[in-house]
Amino acid sequence: MCERFKPDRQYTQQQVMKELGIKSNDTFRRNYKNKKGFPKPISGGKTHPVWDGLALKNYFFKLANRYA
Repeated sequence: MCERFKPDRQYTQQQVMKELGIKSNDTFRRNYKNKKGFPKPISGGKTHPVWDGLALKNYFFKLANRYA
């Protein structure tokens, strides 16, 4: 799963949801965004948050290794 996010890009919430195959904002918030270790957005407010690709890649890499 960690190969989906490129470290040199920035991702909006809609792009993150598309990469993960999630269609609902509620599902994204419940399963990812509200989790303790999920990276904080680098810019944007509540309407259009933007995440760093490297932070997302590291988060999902650690998550995958935890359950391996």
